[in-house]
Amino acid sequence: MEHFNDSSDILQHHARLCRVNGLIVVGILHFRNLQWLYHRVLDHTDVKKHNTDMMNLVTFINFANTSSLEIQSLTYVGAISFWNHDTAGGRLKTSFRHTVSLGIRTVIDYC
Repeated sequence: MEHFNDSSDILQHHARLCRVNGLIVVGILHFRNLQWLYHRVLDHTDVKKHNTDMMNLVTFINFANTSSLEIQSLTYVGAISFWNHDTAGGRLKTSFRHTVSLGIRTVIDYC
């Protein structure tokens, strides 16, 4: 869903496919806050491919309310994860991105 501009349209499509009393399970990236900043600075080409506006719980609450759906569970899952898809720049820039990524992951794992 995070690759589409209109998340409500994608959610509506899932709802139409769901049978009565069925279950819709949605998992998306959480490219917000620190995650967004990291990718904005060090992995800009990847973050541009994502619709970060829809990466919040309110998006799903609003969808459920307007579609008469019941939310059984709504939470962020997993831990913050830092990776790099951007290969632009020279060897120094690429090494810097990987070093920062590794350092952040190490700090998060330690905490």
